[in-house]
Amino acid sequence: MFSLSAYGNSSSSHPPRHPGRSPPPKREEVNGSSLSTLRRPRQSLRKVLLLSSLAAATLGRASAEELTFEGRQLATKSVLQRYKDSKCRTLDTGSGVTQAWLQTEGSSLCYDLTQGYQCSYRCVFKLDCAYDTGSGVIIRVMSSTSCSGDGTSNRPFASHLYWLQAKALFQGSCTSDGSGKYIKFAAPLPDYPDCSTTGDVEPGADDALLKYEATYTLQFYKDTSCKTKYEVTTYSDRQTSTFEFNLWRGAQYCYDMDDITARDNSSSRVVDYSMLNWRFVCGNIDSVGNGIMIEGFEDEPCTGRSTGTQRWKDVFYPMNFPDTSDLLEGKCVRWGKYSAKFNSAWNTDHYPNCQSWSCSDPSLACTGGRVTDPNSDVGTIYSGSITSSGGNPAATVAAASVRRSEAGLMTALGYFLILSVANTISSLVL
Repeated sequence: MFSLSAYGNSSSSHPPRHPGRSPPPKREEVNGSSLSTLRRPRQSLRKVLLLSSLAAATLGRASAEELTFEGRQLATKSVLQRYKDSKCRTLDTGSGVTQAWLQTEGSSLCYDLTQGYQCSYRCVFKLDCAYDTGSGVIIRVMSSTSCSGDGTSNRPFASHLYWLQAKALFQGSCTSDGSGKYIKFAAPLPDYPDCSTTGDVEPGADDALLKYEATYTLQFYKDTSCKTKYEVTTYSDRQTSTFEFNLWRGAQYCYDMDDITARDNSSSRVVDYSMLNWRFVCGNIDSVGNGIMIEGFEDEPCTGRSTGTQRWKDVFYPMNFPDTSDLLEGKCVRWGKYSAKFNSAWNTDHYPNCQSWSCSDPSLACTGGRVTDPNSDVGTIYSGSITSSGGNPAATVAAASVRRSEAGLMTALGYFLILSVANTISSLVL
């Protein structure tokens, strides 16, 4: 006979399903319920956790793989979210609170955006750099995901930020959006431009490597080949020998010129000849200049009210455009009774091309010297070879001496004849 209690419920009236088989071992009862019944919820929980982990792993693989968006292959999706607090812990509400950034095939810096920050509905942006835009980053609005061309329009990206703040945003930091809210990428943006040279520097950042983008050193020399450095002493007629031209970061063609002249201790009075916060601009107010002028500003870097524009010759030294170009190319040039040379050639992106403004008419007396045709030999030393006619130079000299003697004899005879005729006429008259 079989015991019905062996199946977990002694009150059940169902017969055993498989007569002839040995009954399972007796289970322990806990308050009238078997332990196997109590274990079922725990087993279900394990299954749920296992399924959740499998789903998370699947989503992780999907986010790491290339995604297809309307038939186009796109790189990893980045998510930008808007928050209420500066710690980016409380998610904001409303439309555009979560925005997808999808890289396009056209460019690694080109993104297809959904509604949200800087995008009212659906946008294709290409990130680029530009001066005088705050963060240094601009958005080029593109007409298609191919991101070809310059775009339909440009506008600053996060103009309320400095470059390092914009960089921190791209790297996943919680950053102000300029409207009282905060934004943060869930993970660092895969690609973004390096706009450290065009973005503004945060006030108080005195580190020269952060404040300036490049430095060029101008050294004066005693000789015309720039070999012997000029040194300032108590009796020197020129009180400067070395200057640093420091290019401001985030301000195009804006410089500080620092006087770093080494002076001996016997100098009775030290004068600082530094000139700060000025910019190269193109212009030629007298038609004979080299086309480059210097404009000063009240606020750093080269912002605020202009303090005026001066000619190159009034600030530095009279030079025509070719000589100025040589100087900026790191060549040795004349500077008054001395010579001057930069430690290296300037990057052509660090000064404007003002050739079209310069005096180039050979008929004009351009400041710093007349500018001649590059193919002209006027004013240059003849460097070609000189060939002889093949005659004897000594014979040629002797022949010339004989001719000079004959010419002298004929001249004397002529005078004698004239005097004789004159005397004959005088005697007849008398």
